[in-house]
Amino acid sequence: MTTIVTLNAARARSLQQVLKNDATVYWPVSELHQSDQDEWITNAVKGTPEEAFAQVIWAHHPNLKEATRKLAEYIGPRWPAQDGRSLLAVCVAEALRRSNNAVKNGEAFLGRIVGVYLYGLTEHAADVARLSITGMDLDGITHRWTPFSEPLATWAKRLGVDTVCVEFASPAPSEGTIAGIRTHMVTHLSNPTDTGYLLRHAAHG
Repeated sequence: MTTIVTLNAARARSLQQVLKNDATVYWPVSELHQSDQDEWITNAVKGTPEEAFAQVIWAHHPNLKEATRKLAEYIGPRWPAQDGRSLLAVCVAEALRRSNNAVKNGEAFLGRIVGVYLYGLTEHAADVARLSITGMDLDGITHRWTPFSEPLATWAKRLGVDTVCVEFASPAPSEGTIAGIRTHMVTHLSNPTDTGYLLRHAAHG
Protein backbone atom coordinates (compact mmCIF):
# COMPACT_ATOMS: atom_id res chain seq x y z
CA MET A 1 0.00 0.00 0.00
CA THR A 2 1.24 3.51 -0.76
CA THR A 3 0.28 7.03 0.14
CA ILE A 4 1.27 10.52 -0.96
CA VAL A 5 2.00 12.70 2.04
CA THR A 6 2.57 16.42 1.76
CA LEU A 7 5.50 17.63 3.82
CA ASN A 8 3.23 19.88 5.87
CA ALA A 9 1.42 16.74 6.97
CA ALA A 10 4.72 15.00 7.60
CA ARG A 11 5.62 17.73 10.05
CA ALA A 12 2.57 16.90 12.15
CA ARG A 13 3.08 13.13 12.08
CA SER A 14 6.31 11.21 12.47
CA LEU A 15 7.38 9.16 9.50
CA GLN A 16 7.17 6.15 11.79
CA GLN A 17 3.45 6.86 12.20
CA VAL A 18 2.95 7.53 8.49
CA LEU A 19 4.66 4.29 7.49
CA LYS A 20 3.01 2.25 10.21
CA ASN A 21 0.22 1.12 7.92
CA ASP A 22 1.85 1.94 4.58
CA ALA A 23 4.86 0.34 2.95
CA THR A 24 5.86 3.51 1.12
CA VAL A 25 5.50 7.27 1.37
CA TYR A 26 5.90 9.65 -1.57
CA TRP A 27 7.17 13.22 -1.26
CA PRO A 28 6.46 15.64 -4.14
CA VAL A 29 9.79 17.24 -5.05
CA SER A 30 8.06 20.61 -5.45
CA GLU A 31 7.50 20.60 -1.68
CA LEU A 32 11.01 19.56 -0.66
CA HIS A 33 12.33 23.11 -0.60
CA GLN A 34 10.06 26.10 -0.31
CA SER A 35 12.45 28.79 0.91
CA ASP A 36 16.23 29.00 1.46
CA GLN A 37 18.85 27.65 3.83
CA ASP A 38 19.24 30.83 5.89
CA GLU A 39 15.52 30.85 6.60
CA TRP A 40 15.53 27.14 7.44
CA ILE A 41 18.32 27.37 10.00
CA THR A 42 16.81 30.53 11.50
CA ASN A 43 13.49 28.73 11.88
CA ALA A 44 15.27 25.69 13.32
CA VAL A 45 16.38 27.68 16.37
CA LYS A 46 13.55 30.22 16.59
CA GLY A 47 11.91 30.15 20.01
CA THR A 48 14.31 27.52 21.37
CA PRO A 49 16.64 27.81 24.38
CA GLU A 50 19.56 27.81 21.92
CA GLU A 51 18.37 30.77 19.83
CA ALA A 52 20.46 33.50 21.49
CA PHE A 53 23.59 31.37 21.59
CA ALA A 54 23.13 30.48 17.90
CA GLN A 55 23.33 34.15 16.92
CA VAL A 56 26.51 34.60 18.94
CA ILE A 57 28.38 31.53 17.74
CA TRP A 58 27.38 31.99 14.11
CA ALA A 59 28.58 35.60 14.23
CA HIS A 60 31.93 34.59 15.70
CA HIS A 61 32.32 31.40 13.66
CA PRO A 62 30.77 31.88 10.20
CA ASN A 63 32.31 28.55 9.20
CA LEU A 64 29.92 26.82 11.60
CA LYS A 65 26.96 28.67 10.17
CA GLU A 66 28.09 27.61 6.71
CA ALA A 67 28.30 23.96 7.83
CA THR A 68 24.77 24.29 9.17
CA ARG A 69 23.56 25.82 5.91
CA LYS A 70 25.11 22.93 3.99
CA LEU A 71 23.28 20.40 6.17
CA ALA A 72 20.05 22.26 5.44
CA GLU A 73 20.82 22.15 1.72
CA TYR A 74 21.42 18.39 1.76
CA ILE A 75 18.41 17.21 3.74
CA GLY A 76 16.04 20.18 3.74
CA PRO A 77 14.03 21.40 6.74
CA ARG A 78 11.48 18.57 6.89
CA TRP A 79 13.46 15.35 6.86
CA PRO A 80 12.04 13.58 9.92
CA ALA A 81 14.06 12.57 12.94
CA GLN A 82 13.18 9.40 14.84
CA ASP A 83 10.59 11.24 16.94
CA GLY A 84 8.99 13.04 13.98
CA ARG A 85 10.60 16.43 14.57
CA SER A 86 12.64 18.12 11.85
CA LEU A 87 16.01 16.36 11.69
CA LEU A 88 17.62 19.68 10.79
CA ALA A 89 16.26 21.26 13.97
CA VAL A 90 17.40 18.28 16.07
CA CYS A 91 20.94 18.39 14.64
CA VAL A 92 21.29 22.15 15.04
CA ALA A 93 20.04 22.03 18.63
CA GLU A 94 22.53 19.27 19.47
CA ALA A 95 25.43 21.20 17.92
CA LEU A 96 24.52 24.37 19.80
CA ARG A 97 23.98 22.55 23.08
CA ARG A 98 27.38 20.87 22.92
CA SER A 99 29.15 24.12 21.99
CA ASN A 100 27.41 26.03 24.78
CA ASN A 101 28.37 23.34 27.28
CA ALA A 102 31.99 23.61 26.16
CA VAL A 103 31.91 27.34 26.88
CA LYS A 104 30.32 26.78 30.31
CA ASN A 105 32.94 24.12 31.11
CA GLY A 106 35.83 26.47 30.37
CA GLU A 107 36.69 24.76 27.06
CA ALA A 108 36.07 27.78 24.86
CA PHE A 109 39.15 27.38 22.66
CA LEU A 110 38.73 27.27 18.90
CA GLY A 111 39.41 23.59 18.28
CA ARG A 112 37.04 22.40 20.98
CA ILE A 113 34.19 24.75 20.04
CA VAL A 114 34.37 23.81 16.36
CA GLY A 115 34.88 20.13 17.10
CA VAL A 116 31.93 19.66 19.43
CA TYR A 117 29.70 21.70 17.13
CA LEU A 118 30.44 19.41 14.19
CA TYR A 119 30.10 16.35 16.43
CA GLY A 120 26.59 17.45 17.41
CA LEU A 121 25.65 18.49 13.89
CA THR A 122 26.41 14.98 12.58
CA GLU A 123 25.46 12.91 15.63
CA HIS A 124 22.08 11.86 14.24
CA ALA A 125 23.44 10.17 11.11
CA ALA A 126 21.30 7.14 11.95
CA ASP A 127 18.20 9.20 11.11
CA VAL A 128 19.59 9.67 7.62
CA ALA A 129 20.66 6.05 7.27
CA ARG A 130 17.31 4.58 8.32
CA LEU A 131 15.51 5.95 5.25
CA SER A 132 15.85 4.77 1.67
CA ILE A 133 15.16 7.42 -0.98
CA THR A 134 14.45 6.51 -4.60
CA GLY A 135 12.95 8.26 -7.59
CA MET A 136 11.92 7.46 -11.15
CA ASP A 137 13.20 9.62 -13.97
CA LEU A 138 11.37 10.62 -17.16
CA ASP A 139 12.49 7.39 -18.87
CA GLY A 140 11.06 5.21 -16.13
CA ILE A 141 14.46 4.33 -14.65
CA THR A 142 14.61 4.15 -10.85
CA HIS A 143 17.51 5.86 -9.08
CA ARG A 144 18.56 5.67 -5.42
CA TRP A 145 19.84 8.72 -3.57
CA THR A 146 23.20 8.11 -1.93
CA PRO A 147 23.22 10.05 1.34
CA PHE A 148 25.23 13.27 1.04
CA SER A 149 26.29 12.57 -2.53
CA GLU A 150 24.44 15.79 -3.42
CA PRO A 151 21.50 17.74 -1.99
CA LEU A 152 18.29 15.74 -2.24
CA ALA A 153 16.36 18.35 -4.23
CA THR A 154 19.30 18.89 -6.59
CA TRP A 155 19.55 15.15 -7.19
CA ALA A 156 15.83 14.87 -7.93
CA LYS A 157 15.77 17.86 -10.28
CA ARG A 158 18.91 16.71 -12.14
CA LEU A 159 17.32 13.35 -12.89
CA GLY A 160 13.90 14.76 -13.73
CA VAL A 161 12.31 13.11 -10.68
CA ASP A 162 9.10 14.83 -9.60
CA THR A 163 8.27 12.59 -6.64
CA VAL A 164 10.64 10.75 -4.31
CA CYS A 165 9.82 7.42 -2.72
CA VAL A 166 10.59 7.17 1.00
CA GLU A 167 10.87 3.82 2.75
CA PHE A 168 12.59 2.45 5.80
CA ALA A 169 15.90 0.94 4.71
CA SER A 170 15.75 -2.85 4.49
CA PRO A 171 17.74 -4.41 5.93
CA ALA A 172 18.18 -1.83 8.66
CA PRO A 173 21.52 -0.02 8.41
CA SER A 174 24.46 -1.58 10.23
CA GLU A 175 26.61 0.33 12.68
CA GLY A 176 29.28 0.39 10.00
CA THR A 177 26.92 1.98 7.49
CA ILE A 178 25.83 4.61 9.99
CA ALA A 179 29.46 5.40 10.83
CA GLY A 180 30.23 5.69 7.13
CA ILE A 181 27.34 8.07 6.51
CA ARG A 182 28.44 10.19 9.45
CA THR A 183 31.96 10.41 8.04
CA HIS A 184 30.47 11.33 4.67
CA MET A 185 28.41 14.06 6.38
CA VAL A 186 31.47 15.56 8.04
CA THR A 187 33.49 15.72 4.84
CA HIS A 188 30.64 17.36 2.94
CA LEU A 189 29.71 19.88 5.64
CA SER A 190 33.10 21.07 6.88
CA ASN A 191 36.49 22.13 5.55
CA PRO A 192 39.72 20.16 6.22
CA THR A 193 40.81 22.40 9.10
CA ASP A 194 37.50 22.08 10.92
CA THR A 195 37.41 18.34 10.30
CA GLY A 196 40.82 18.20 11.96
CA TYR A 197 39.46 20.04 14.99
CA LEU A 198 36.69 17.48 15.24
CA LEU A 199 39.08 14.54 15.07
CA ARG A 200 41.59 16.05 17.50
CA HIS A 201 39.39 17.78 20.05
CA ALA A 202 35.96 16.12 19.90
CA ALA A 203 36.33 12.67 18.38
CA HIS A 204 34.16 11.24 21.16
CA GLY A 205 31.96 14.24 21.79
